[in-house]
Amino acid sequence: MKVFTYLPIKKVYYGEDANEHIMDFIRVNSKLYIVTGRRTSESNEFKNILKKLESKRINYEILNFISQHSPDNEIEIALQQIDDHHEHDILAYGGGSVIDASKILKLKSNAQTLIAVPTTLSASEFSHIAGYSENGEKKGIRDINITPDYIVLDPRNTISTPRELYMASGIRAIDHAIESALDLGLSDPRLYTSVISYKLLRDNLRGSSLEERMLSQIGSWFSYFNVFDSPMGLSHAIGKIIGAKYGIPHGFTSCITLPVIIDYYEKTGRLDNFLNLLFQKVDYKELKNEVVGLIKSIP
Repeated sequence: MKVFTYLPIKKVYYGEDANEHIMDFIRVNSKLYIVTGRRTSESNEFKNILKKLESKRINYEILNFISQHSPDNEIEIALQQIDDHHEHDILAYGGGSVIDASKILKLKSNAQTLIAVPTTLSASEFSHIAGYSENGEKKGIRDINITPDYIVLDPRNTISTPRELYMASGIRAIDHAIESALDLGLSDPRLYTSVISYKLLRDNLRGSSLEERMLSQIGSWFSYFNVFDSPMGLSHAIGKIIGAKYGIPHGFTSCITLPVIIDYYEKTGRLDNFLNLLFQKVDYKELKNEVVGLIKSIP
């Protein structure tokens, strides 16, 4: 018997006008804490979201100091600023570190609702996992209750993300897709979603149009389609260690580890089913060449 577990995500809005629906999830009488990063909070799209909140007289506070790998001291500072004695919601606007920190804040502050608005392709918004760093060591929480309630995928939110970070986060999503497909039988739903994810990211990640960014966001979504039941492999395990210790963003850790790990999987045959669906043949060299080609195209 096999299991597919759905996470408690209530709704995903996606498309070029998805930001217009953020107000659909925000309770007017509740305090809203917006968790983001310093650079991200300066983007035009972020400012446009603030204008929408102000037009509806939403009571909000911005916590714009979360940095890469979600340091535990920054999460603690944010927690101290949240008044957990009153009903409140959290809106996470940023990449994987911001969204991971927001998931931990949702749990520790008893927030009613978590809205995730990603600016990268890391796919943290689609998981029940939150990573954080403590003294250069990566740690994490796995709890189905920290999963974001609502997700907004608008390609406009990725425009202000530095090109190299955007593309590296797409490699991270490809890493998710490949390692979600380890050892699966040909009938497994997550094997099919992994193949779809890989193709969307392979074909659109280099592009910069809104349509290509949107297709890459959908590819990112499908890369973590069944993350609850899909333990990741060695590329993720190694990436977590070197990322927090040496201050390397996770997208770039995947650029380092994934090509080497594909060679290892060739020896064990753990991606044979994935490759049969992807190429109609088992060809680890072609997979590695495509991944390396994408990595080399990062500016």
